[in-house]
Amino acid sequence: MKLLKLYQYFFYKLYKSIEYTSVPKFWSEWKAIGLLILLEIWTINIIDVLFHYFTGMAMSSTSGILENYQIFVIIFLVLINYYIFYYKDRWKEYILYFEDKSKSQYRYGGIIVFIIVFLIISLYLLCLFYFMSKLKYE
Repeated sequence: MKLLKLYQYFFYKLYKSIEYTSVPKFWSEWKAIGLLILLEIWTINIIDVLFHYFTGMAMSSTSGILENYQIFVIIFLVLINYYIFYYKDRWKEYILYFEDKSKSQYRYGGIIVFIIVFLIISLYLLCLFYFMSKLKYE
């Protein structure tokens, strides 16, 4: 249950940052859910590329077409995130719950979320430009 609260807090911080930076403040919950799904997909791709790099196994090149497991993972992530956040508008409850926390918790939580997002983006770009060029392909 604690892991679910962390996940909800991560969503809350993404939602608040999108609300703060968006000029038209509409569909912020969908933007936050989409960003969360994108970060999850990038994390799975990072693990996949690093696995092939460090084991030396050849990676299959599918000419830009998604592999079957990736399609199922994306569908699974969309359904899980829809159920956790958007089903019965649960995201509103999470926003109200975390709005009641202290400002010091906001600061530290925001820094941790920023570091996690920065690491995911940095590792994804590193995998995309460096590790992918070093891999063997079938």
